Amino acid sequence: MNFKKTLLICLMAWTVVPLACKDDVVLAPITINFTNPASGLSSSDKENDITLTLSRPASGNGSIVLGLSSLNLNYGANQDFFTNPDMKNDQIILPFSEGDESIGFTMSVGTNLNIQKEATVTINILKVTENFQAGTQNQHTVSFSENFVSDAGIIELSAGGSGFTHQAFVDISKNNQTQIANNAWDLGFYSGSDGNYITLNSGGFVMSRPINKTDLAAVGATDTIGFAAAMTIPQYDPSVGAAAWVDAPNGDLSNTAMHSFENGQVYIVRRVGENRNWKKIQITTSADGYVLKSADISSNEIRTVSITKDPAYNFLFADLDNGLIGVEPQKEKWDLMYGTYTEVLNFGGSIPYGYKDYLIINRYNTKVAEVLIADIPFQSFSKEHLTNTTWNNDTNAIGSKWRNGGGPGSEPSLKEDRYYVIEDAAGLYYKIQFTRLTSTSGERGYPEFKYEKISE
Repeated sequence: MNFKKTLLICLMAWTVVPLACKDDVVLAPITINFTNPASGLSSSDKENDITLTLSRPASGNGSIVLGLSSLNLNYGANQDFFTNPDMKNDQIILPFSEGDESIGFTMSVGTNLNIQKEATVTINILKVTENFQAGTQNQHTVSFSENFVSDAGIIELSAGGSGFTHQAFVDISKNNQTQIANNAWDLGFYSGSDGNYITLNSGGFVMSRPINKTDLAAVGATDTIGFAAAMTIPQYDPSVGAAAWVDAPNGDLSNTAMHSFENGQVYIVRRVGENRNWKKIQITTSADGYVLKSADISSNEIRTVSITKDPAYNFLFADLDNGLIGVEPQKEKWDLMYGTYTEVLNFGGSIPYGYKDYLIINRYNTKVAEVLIADIPFQSFSKEHLTNTTWNNDTNAIGSKWRNGGGPGSEPSLKEDRYYVIEDAAGLYYKIQFTRLTSTSGERGYPEFKYEKISE
């Protein structure tokens, strides 16, 4: 059949059955890879979520069979390590459902683990459902070591989704992330030996305003008339002076809302969230820390909490309803916090403004540099570039600079022209580049970045 006859037949077929002369589209098998090649567990990092990523949403239900092999490690909750779901016959079966884009399981340290020398568990993709295939990153190694350091990987941050209900603390070198509810704490008490400072939960939009009284029991609701309208985030009227009732966003401890707490005055603390009453507080120092007194605005049932400094942490934290609470990891064990945060903007004067998708860095021996790809491409940045790098150790050195803000009729978007170099508390250097602003389904609160260790 010549070309003209073939074309004529195809055109005739198109009038009856669209695409009758086109081959049916056959999709390639869905590829499954481990999200990261390695992770670590130790006596302090006791749990890891190990994930696998699908190249596109699953077209149907299925399962993945993983094989685990270990040397000198015994399986079980009362032994060296265990998993959820359980491992049986050295295998874990992970079911997935249509539409899933990732799947994972948890590996945890057992109660009998005693790391005398480094040990590993190797995980391989053994079998996948028909029309799925294992990718090139089909193996994951878990190192049981007190000294595990991740060389490269991917981290999806999680603030709990579009509601931004959590603060996420990330340790890049351990490929590890811990979370706490955004409104779980109110005040931070500095643990350093170089001074006494109080900080607010800026991620939870807490505010603190001094009043001209030093007797906590003498403070009542009449002392706070008009405060509700003034103590808000955002507060667009700079004449209110609300910027003085939040902490300096760059982490300057001499410029916090409660920088003069040792003068003895009472502070009114405004909190947000369900069943989180406003509080009146008064703080004094002791030989080894602080004494916090607090009560509801109209109550004289005063609660007293003693707080002893712990040099392993930047701050110790208090929830004004429940007392001391763990928030940040130890100061040497995190690099970034992701979630919401209180900034101070110039709006014809200084105003406090609440941000989503915000990043702060650890104040302890941590610094960061922003690098434009036009100057040095991500893959080209190496240790030779470190000496000419301009560093910033402000806690908000990254802040919201990694993304575009959006506006009426437009959503926030990722800035693809830059990346960041971080020196962590242990003196390790990493370069990180954001690859997503949202989850793969488009939900805010789940950005992703890739990272690579810069070897000395």
